[in-house]
Amino acid sequence: MAFGFSPKYTLDYQLDNIDKEHFLVIAIEAAHKLNWNVSFVSEKGFIAYTKLSWSSWSDEVSVIIDNGVATIKSECTGSQL
Repeated sequence: MAFGFSPKYTLDYQLDNIDKEHFLVIAIEAAHKLNWNVSFVSEKGFIAYTKLSWSSWSDEVSVIIDNGVATIKSECTGSQL
């Protein structure tokens, strides 16, 4: 059995020509179309959970918007093959 850190990935996206409200609406709509469970929404971002798959229990995806930058982070919430 292997032990270690949960896999995660973070990306910073510069919101050059789009206001944060518009970006947030598009991102939440994309999460719904991917059948993610959106569990928390605020004016600064949201948190969603992916569905179980053959290789992962679930991932927590967060989108936080601050100072014109959207930070998108995906982190495994359990075991992953």
